[in-house]
Amino acid sequence: MVWSLVARATRFVPLLDCLRDKRGVSALMFTASAVGFVGITGFGMEVSTWYLERRHGQNTADAAAISGVLQLVQSASDYTGAQTAATNVATDNGYTSGSSTATVTIEPGTWGGTSFGAAAGGACSPSCNAVRATIVRSVPRSFTALLLGKGSTNVGEVATAAIGTTTSSCSLALGGGLAFSGSAAVSTTNCTLASNMTGPQSITFKGAGANKPQANAILIGVGGCTQSGSGSPCTQPGNMMYQPSTTDPYQALQTDPNAIPSAVNATNCSSSATALSPHIISPGVFCVGTDLKLSGSTSANLTSGTYFFFDSSIIATGGTLTCTGCTFIFTGDKANKLGQLSINGSGTVNMSAAKTAAYADTNYNGVLFYMDARYAEHSSSCGSAQVSIQGSATVTLNGGMYFPNASVCIAGNAFSGTESCLSLVAWSITYTGNTTENLTGCSAIGTKTAANRSVNLVQ
Repeated sequence: MVWSLVARATRFVPLLDCLRDKRGVSALMFTASAVGFVGITGFGMEVSTWYLERRHGQNTADAAAISGVLQLVQSASDYTGAQTAATNVATDNGYTSGSSTATVTIEPGTWGGTSFGAAAGGACSPSCNAVRATIVRSVPRSFTALLLGKGSTNVGEVATAAIGTTTSSCSLALGGGLAFSGSAAVSTTNCTLASNMTGPQSITFKGAGANKPQANAILIGVGGCTQSGSGSPCTQPGNMMYQPSTTDPYQALQTDPNAIPSAVNATNCSSSATALSPHIISPGVFCVGTDLKLSGSTSANLTSGTYFFFDSSIIATGGTLTCTGCTFIFTGDKANKLGQLSINGSGTVNMSAAKTAAYADTNYNGVLFYMDARYAEHSSSCGSAQVSIQGSATVTLNGGMYFPNASVCIAGNAFSGTESCLSLVAWSITYTGNTTENLTGCSAIGTKTAANRSVNLVQ
């Protein structure tokens, strides 16, 4: 019987040994917990994917909104162009509007400072200043389906960009760019120097010395800035390159059919029509057909009004030239006969624009000089520039100066202390002297100024 009991007990020894044996327990525990661990890891990775998708979507929405607004910078009424520009950016970044997984909504409209309003009827009427881009992408669920159910999760982002006006520009170069030569040092008061020329040489410096010719002027270019010589004026604090174009405040004159009246012709503006004894087109509106030249002790105190210089110039190498409340328009019948404007700073010049031009065209209000845009008068050097102005303490020029198709050279020293509104816009502008410019007095004489624009993300 004893042996029978022993035999029975030995049957359970392998089982007891197995229960007492701890080898392989870790493997069993790992296997049991791996399912949960892998599930949590997968869940976390999927949520991380949503975050990355959201970040990518936000970056794309930001870029699309900015691209749309840049189109509005060119034309504030181009609703379709703004939509197309923004949609193309979204497509380039992997969000194709109308696809099975992505929805891209581009809405041009207006930004009022605190809120966005989409343009109604699919048109910017009269204009738009902002674009809202909404991007939604459908991401299929995998691990998260265990908690959220089958299907997909919509990951969406919204961005709104708007045009902002930051500062005014004393001088704006259009297609020919802004240049500085030698040791020119330009100082401005509460205004910038800007160039709308595209490409890497929108603003150029030649022979720039240390801290010159930057001085107190902030530079803004549609393109880039290049420099030679010592110093680093291109990279001075505040300068901004590859920016939206600066607005041309006098652009309407280029397409104004009434800018040059038919009465301004070779017959009426003959050589006998001088600045002191001009042909009278109408009260306060005159036509001049011969050069106005001043030198030595000669003087000319012109009557207030609008003067059309037909194939004739103003050349002041000395003497005294005065005209208050005046507008001077250079025009002609041929490009090579278009008159020049040359003031060399040796004499006394005191000229100011009329707040309301005598010639009944409001586009001339506040404009001191205008050169007919129909004729190209470009030059790569100051020596042959169509417009040459040399500053000095005895030169005062207040008003808008518009030479949209002509080159301008600004030389000499600072203008007089009473110069308070030098608003210059030209095809190209070259500085070679120590000029001072400011716009503080422009509102008093109704002179418009160029506005620097920026594109900002506002939402």
